[in-house]
Amino acid sequence: MATTSTATTDVSSSSSTNSPDVSNVFTPHTRKSQTATRKTHDIMNTNDILHQFGLQTRKSAKDYLAPALGILGAGAAVGAGLSLLLAPKSGKELRGDIKERAVNLKDRAVSLKDSATTLKDRVADRLAGGPNLVEMTREELYEEARELDVHGRSDMTKQELLEAVQSS
Repeated sequence: MATTSTATTDVSSSSSTNSPDVSNVFTPHTRKSQTATRKTHDIMNTNDILHQFGLQTRKSAKDYLAPALGILGAGAAVGAGLSLLLAPKSGKELRGDIKERAVNLKDRAVSLKDSATTLKDRVADRLAGGPNLVEMTREELYEEARELDVHGRSDMTKQELLEAVQSS
C-alpha cells in the first residue's frame, strides 16, 4: 500500500508543474461530466488542443505557395486580357505577325543547326588529322575556302588557297 500511495503522490506532484491542467477535459469524473467532455472533445480540433499546451501547428510551404500562385495566375490573366484590349492591331493581323515571326525563328534555328553541324564536322576533321590540304586539288581547296567564307578566293592560286584555308 505504501508503494501505491507514493505513486499517487508522484502523479499529483508532477501535475503541479507549469503545464496546463487538462485533466478535466480528458478524464471524466461522473456520468454528467462524461457527456460534457464528449461534447467538448467533439468540438475541439487539433489546434484547440495544441493551444491548451501553448503550442501551435507549423505552416507548410504549400500554405503560402497556393495563394501566391493563385494571385500570380489572376495577374497573368488580367495582363493578357488588357494586352489584347489595348493592342493596336486586330486579332487577325496579330496572329499573322506571330506566325511570321515563328516561321522566321524556325528558319534561323535550322540555319544555326546546319552551321553548327558543319563547324562540328570541320573541327572533328582537324582533330583527327583532317584532310591533307597539301594533296588537295585547287577545286577542293576552293570548296574548303568557300565553306570557310574566304574573301577573294576566286582569284587565288592553289598556294594562296592553301594558305588561306590553313590560316582559317
